[in-house]
Amino acid sequence: MPNMLFMGGDEMAISRPVERAVIREVDKYLAGHGELCACEQCRNDIIALTLQNLPPRYSTTREGEVWINLELQLPQLKMDVWKAILKAADRVTKNPRHYA
Repeated sequence: MPNMLFMGGDEMAISRPVERAVIREVDKYLAGHGELCACEQCRNDIIALTLQNLPPRYSTTREGEVWINLELQLPQLKMDVWKAILKAADRVTKNPRHYA
């Protein structure tokens, strides 16, 4: 019997809009701060640390994804994302794991 969990209607595979938003914002941050290392290892470490400091938000429907994306536009949540990015970037800059 096929797995019906993600079939039909408004259902879809698990969506991670917060992860996509964090990646987008970290890339903007690194592009605007050339003094920071933006190697793949440091970038990924900043993204991972940022996500660890934010509450997870996942969806399995398009409607849920829309709601999460709307939440991501709220000033407080935007500020929370940026505070988490700054904290993660500071930590990674002080303790880089890359092999340069």
